[in-house]
Order: sequence, then C-alpha cells, then structure tokens
Amino acid sequence: MTNPEGWQGDSGQHVRYLTDDQLEKFFRAIDANSDHALRVRDTCLFPLMLSYGLRCEEVHLLNVHHDIDLASDPPRIWITRVKEKHWRTDAKTGEKVYIKKPRRGDWYPLTQRNVDRLMAWLKIRKRFTNDNYGPFFVTIQGRPISANFIYHITQRYAEKAGIEGM
Repeated sequence: MTNPEGWQGDSGQHVRYLTDDQLEKFFRAIDANSDHALRVRDTCLFPLMLSYGLRCEEVHLLNVHHDIDLASDPPRIWITRVKEKHWRTDAKTGEKVYIKKPRRGDWYPLTQRNVDRLMAWLKIRKRFTNDNYGPFFVTIQGRPISANFIYHITQRYAEKAGIEGM
C-alpha cells in the first residue's frame, strides 16, 4: 500500500511503503474484526488493492455485473485505471489548472485466492444490497464505498495494528 503524500514512520522519515511486518500486523487487525461481514469484505478489499495496485477510486469504480467475470477461464477482473491528477498551465490565461488524466482499463486474471475472497464477499454482500448491477464493495448500509471511506478504514486498521503515521 502506498501513499503518495508519504507517511511519517516511527523515525520521522517519510515512509512510502509498509514493511512486511507492518503488512502482517495490518492484516491481523482485519482478521481480529469481530464483525464477520466487515472482516470478509475487508479481507477481500485490501488484498485485491495490494495484488493489483488499486487506488481507492479504482476500487470505488468496481461494478459487480461489468467488472467481475468469474465464469471465464481464468476468472478475471476489469480494472478501470484512474490516472493521477496533475497540474498544467492554461495556454490562454497562464494559470495553473488541476486536471485529471483520462481513464482506461483492462482485464486482469484473478488468482484462486482472490476468487475465493470475492465469492465469500459476494455471498455476504447480499445482506446489504440486492443490486447485482451496482458497486462491488458496499457499506453495511448498502451504499457504495467511497475513496474517503477506504482511507478511513485503512486508518482504523493501521491504528489497531499499532502502525503510526498512516
């Protein structure tokens, strides 16, 4: 998991990546979640992000009907890549403008472990929404998870894992 702004580690230096030990603690914090449904969702969500380098916005865009193909051989996932935002200078005004680069996507094969996690989450997901054409990841209220929501739960698990500066 990376954070473009950089995290402050214990030594006060910017940390760009979590260490193997920190990742292990992070995933143990997820496993310790007493809410079975949230544990299943987050056990699917975070390894998927890690496996495919997904940004929070890319997770938000995943759709049950269009982006998950478990019937193909091998099973696959469509990931819409959202490019980073960047500054450019407007030709007419000379002012700096913040723009988002265009989206593109591609199919990626799923590992059996990720397929198992996705299937487990799909079974639980039915408790929260009957929308088989909507967002893949939802809250317990059935709403799509947002990039801010993912950031919030990441912070919560990091705190429970004793990872400072995330």
